[in-house]
Amino acid sequence: MGKWVDLNPDIPSLILLRIPTHQRVSTASLVCKSWLSCVLDPFLWSDIDLLDWYRRHPYLETKYVDSTVRKLIRRSKGTFRRLFSVGLGDAGFAFIANCGRCLKVLEIPMSEVNDKTVVKFTESLANLTVSNISYCSKITHVGIEAFGKNCKSWTQLKRNMPPRALESERGWCNWRTGPGHCLLLGDPLLFTGKDEQDDGDAEYSSSDSEWKILFLHPG
Repeated sequence: MGKWVDLNPDIPSLILLRIPTHQRVSTASLVCKSWLSCVLDPFLWSDIDLLDWYRRHPYLETKYVDSTVRKLIRRSKGTFRRLFSVGLGDAGFAFIANCGRCLKVLEIPMSEVNDKTVVKFTESLANLTVSNISYCSKITHVGIEAFGKNCKSWTQLKRNMPPRALESERGWCNWRTGPGHCLLLGDPLLFTGKDEQDDGDAEYSSSDSEWKILFLHPG
């Protein structure tokens, strides 16, 4: 125990950053006072990633996902820069927006968030640059347009959906953004890896039943 106390305080922080988010909350703080001190540091919560937690609990109700997200955001004291959560609800999105003054990357695949919530709260996400709303069936082109209109720093939207669901968005995207600002990737080319578009790296992958849509905001 004494060895942990004597270590440079930056070392436990670096170790904890490699531990999945849910384990930092449940077990890491019990190791010793040094680790507890690190867990209480808002810096440790600048990147909130709940993918591993979702894989362990894939059938949690939306209200529990929202509750967990709120607790972790409070730990960051509003300084979180990236958040990944599956199955988020409207209440969770609203809380993220209200506290997300530093948020740059928001990934909420398979969420229950709807257009009305996106339109109402995205104005608070002034620093958001990248969003992922894959398989968010309640977010349509209305919500996508709200991201583009309200998030002044927004540059990319990643959206993986079944082909039929993207047909209307394909036409809307090409009409709304113009050439060079919207990239639709998918079957039959079966992309995987990286490509360079408009001076930026675009990561994408797809299968015969999926498309990925990448919006490149003019700026």
